Amino acid sequence: MFLERQMINPLHEYHRDYVAVSYTWEESSQSDMPAAIHEYCVQSRDKLAFIASKVRDGVLARVIKYVEYRGIELFWIDQECIEQTDSEEKQAAMQSMDQVYSLSKFPVGLLSVHIESGEHMDNSTTEGTVGKA
Repeated sequence: MFLERQMINPLHEYHRDYVAVSYTWEESSQSDMPAAIHEYCVQSRDKLAFIASKVRDGVLARVIKYVEYRGIELFWIDQECIEQTDSEEKQAAMQSMDQVYSLSKFPVGLLSVHIESGEHMDNSTTEGTVGKA
């Protein structure tokens, strides 16, 4: 699947229909997501090519399913939307992440473990098995 980039300005009210995704970059040992096979390709910043996404396939599959459920087209995910090789740009972007999440009409956090009950959630939190974004 090919994912195209689109620039938006969420400071404008009409650009806030996007999902801002928080998730753990490292896969949990208890993850129920399938292993990565690089099914998703993301448009390069210069828009000249598509390259394999750095985000795990299971994460992208869940995000795309949610976006489709909401009937919107856009999502923001830090590992693809923040330039990771330019330390100055990366630092500035990281300082702005609170704005990305607060301006989104659909901020979400993805867990990498299956929660079966409230008790499981309580135990997972106290044991540290649920990752922090």
